[in-house]
Amino acid sequence: MNSVLIIDDDKELCALMKKCVEQENLSAVVAYGGLEGLRLLEENKDACSLIILDVMMPDKGTITAASVPGAGTTFRLATLCYNQGDTSLRFRLPA
Repeated sequence: MNSVLIIDDDKELCALMKKCVEQENLSAVVAYGGLEGLRLLEENKDACSLIILDVMMPDKGTITAASVPGAGTTFRLATLCYNQGDTSLRFRLPA
């Protein structure tokens, strides 16, 4: 369980987060939308220990923090919130 699933519609931010994750010697899987994220979660559920989820995607594809199966029990879920042009990122990490 050393894989991080990144779900965000911003491809540049995904590339940056993936690079950061890999610098910590973890593998990263990237999805650019909610439906793709759910599919990748199903494919990687045994390896995934953390999901970073953008909560402000224009098309979430039916994915929300509450709808992610296994969140909080099988893996940890961190939500990400930022606005275009905003220089700060806000993470909400699980307790």
